[in-house]
Amino acid sequence: MTPQNANADWISLLARIFDELPALPGAACAGRPDLFDPADTRETAESVASRYRAAAAVCASCPALTQCRAWADSLNRHRRPAGVVGGRIPDPGPPAGRRPTRETFSGSTVKSPAADEGAVA
Repeated sequence: MTPQNANADWISLLARIFDELPALPGAACAGRPDLFDPADTRETAESVASRYRAAAAVCASCPALTQCRAWADSLNRHRRPAGVVGGRIPDPGPPAGRRPTRETFSGSTVKSPAADEGAVA
């Protein structure tokens, strides 16, 4: 493979990735992966829980919460991002002996600002 072909492959891959991302104008999470990303193996459970609560608090006042949640819900469970998405805090982990899934949430979510105004979230 020539360097030009390799570059074209990378550009094509990046274009496909960006095409799948939603347009979320005003998203409060932009530039804050430190709060929203999945747990790191070096983090304590308490640290992860604290970080996820902070991320959900950011989501609580986000003008793009409804669109973000709708986008995440539209994805096949294997394509959903890990970590906090749309104000949903992922389950800290499965019981011993069970495999984790990307669609397991602890039930902790935030309401959309639009939901407070009577809109369907």
